[in-house]
Amino acid sequence: MSTVKSSDVIDNQRSLVAGHLRHVLTDQQEIIRGTDVKSEVLGIWSTAILAIVILKGNPSLTSCSGIIGCVALFSTVAAFFCVATSLWPRNDPWTEVSLGSFRPSRILFPPASANPQQDIPRMVSDALNTEWVSEFAYEVSKLATIRDSKRKWLRVALVLVCISQFATGLRLLIA
Repeated sequence: MSTVKSSDVIDNQRSLVAGHLRHVLTDQQEIIRGTDVKSEVLGIWSTAILAIVILKGNPSLTSCSGIIGCVALFSTVAAFFCVATSLWPRNDPWTEVSLGSFRPSRILFPPASANPQQDIPRMVSDALNTEWVSEFAYEVSKLATIRDSKRKWLRVALVLVCISQFATGLRLLIA
């Protein structure tokens, strides 16, 4: 009788932990969406700066003000690349997650290369047999990797936009 109770307690704990991890997973996704919005706004701001640099900055290597225009142009274009790197995923981050002996079923978020005509009964069977606490922990780790990568590129883009904005303002004051 006590084994049944302890088994029920363990099942309840697993269910509780899986629920908490599911909420963490949702929070991670919201943070990633917020970072994407910030990157998009920064991309739009960079477009405005680039237009000003091209129309009014006269970038060239022949004068001090022209060199400042080149700095503004270069940093704005570099910021575009950083924003693009932040917004568009390049690969599946599962390779960066330390798995140990765990082998994910990847039933929650199947790989992008998965066949859309997958065997549905097999997927249902996999979902029923999945250790959800481990699966959620794995997905949280993947999202943390994505979040950190996006934030890193957003921060670099922000610094570059600040440099280009400062250089553009300086160039316009000199002119």
